[in-house]
Amino acid sequence: MNLSPQVNSHYNDNRAPFNFELATARLVLNSSLEERMLKEQAIATMTPLLLNAEHRERELVEQLKAVRSEIWLLDTSINRNKQDLRSVETVINSISGLLHPIRCCPDDILAIIFTFACDIPARDYDPTAVRLSHVCKRWQRVAVGAHHLWSSIILELKPKHQLDHISARWKTYTERAKSVPISLYINDRGKKLAIFPLYTLSNSQSLARVDLRLSAESFQVFCAGLKGRRLPINELRLMCSEIDCDAHTWPLTGILGSFTGLKELSIAAVGCQIEPQIPTIPTLRSFNVHGWYKYFDIRPFLSRFVNLVTLSLSYFTSERDNTPVDSEPLELPCLEILDFMEIDWDDIFGHFILLAPKLKNVMIFNCSNSIHFPEFLSRHPSITKFDIRGMEGDLPNLLKHVPYLEELRSEHQESSLVWEKNDGIDLPFPKLWKLHFYDFDDEISDQIHSLIQLRRGSDTLRGETPWVALQELSFEISPDEGQKMILAWREENMFA
Repeated sequence: MNLSPQVNSHYNDNRAPFNFELATARLVLNSSLEERMLKEQAIATMTPLLLNAEHRERELVEQLKAVRSEIWLLDTSINRNKQDLRSVETVINSISGLLHPIRCCPDDILAIIFTFACDIPARDYDPTAVRLSHVCKRWQRVAVGAHHLWSSIILELKPKHQLDHISARWKTYTERAKSVPISLYINDRGKKLAIFPLYTLSNSQSLARVDLRLSAESFQVFCAGLKGRRLPINELRLMCSEIDCDAHTWPLTGILGSFTGLKELSIAAVGCQIEPQIPTIPTLRSFNVHGWYKYFDIRPFLSRFVNLVTLSLSYFTSERDNTPVDSEPLELPCLEILDFMEIDWDDIFGHFILLAPKLKNVMIFNCSNSIHFPEFLSRHPSITKFDIRGMEGDLPNLLKHVPYLEELRSEHQESSLVWEKNDGIDLPFPKLWKLHFYDFDDEISDQIHSLIQLRRGSDTLRGETPWVALQELSFEISPDEGQKMILAWREENMFA
């Protein structure tokens, strides 16, 4: 309590206090006594509460110690159980590994499994066969003993790949492949090679297939390194790895003479000029040309591939529109298969006449039609398989030239495939047993319905009806549409 200034000043001297000072001092004294009594009562009331709180504190401290002790015991037990669990899992994994079916798999079956695994494309620096041989000693023994796993060598020539690295991989693979024919794939990724690695490999007598994706400059280096050498390979694939190589020329004359016994040749050099002067290859059976070629004439190639069986051309232009037609036919006596995609028929066969007396299978996809195509078909009545898609024109009129078809695969045609004798066709396709549509719509459904109705005619009528030998009918359709069609045909009793 604060005293008044008059009372405070009285403590600084010994004079007799005045009456008002005495009255003020008595008031302050009485107030102080009352306040002391209140404080003493508050202390008396709070003291038991303090003692009770201290007691509770001691109890809580003891409980906290007990909880901490329990936590420590549980944590210790959990860690011990985790250690035991790891030990048990180790035992389980060990026993599971011992009991795994792959351990009981014979080596020859394991080698077959490895073969399927190696069919999956792998990183060129970490081939699947190498990874399989690093699993365990048994897998290494089986993988190394399966010589065919090492018969495909992929060399992606990157800046980090040195010649000694390439030679080491080649040596490892050839030693493990033994006598199995080797397939070699080399890609320079559009970069010029100072030294082509194949010149160190040309002594191999087991090299059966070479797949090269090179720039024009690397191809020149490759030809220089190959000069004077002979590789007894069966299959050669050449592809330009550059995006724009219109100004380059691939000298096939020198390279083809170095491959003896060549049976399959594939060229995919977009925009490259290809030398027409190439050697005769009597062993060649398959010729595949893919890409937009400038100033490229197919006839010099075909005239030197006298025993060709398969001819495949795709995305092809030749720019020879003003060249006169060669009156002397070019005959390929062994040709059986023609596969054309995205080509201009006039560019290919508008300048010479091709004769293939054994031609059986013709596949046409997105090719332009011309007057030369029906003429070509009429010269080859031996055709038994015909696959045509994306070609404008009246399909029935085209098929009139190949009356002895056995298999026909076609897209939707607006014109009907069901003909009567008054259409100018006398009993067409007496041998056709398989018909496939690449799409399906209501018109095709109606035509199939008509075919089935014709087949249900009397015996005499059936003898006058086309498609008399038809046994298999198929088409490509979505599951929903297929289900609707089956339900509709079932209601019409079409499956009886």
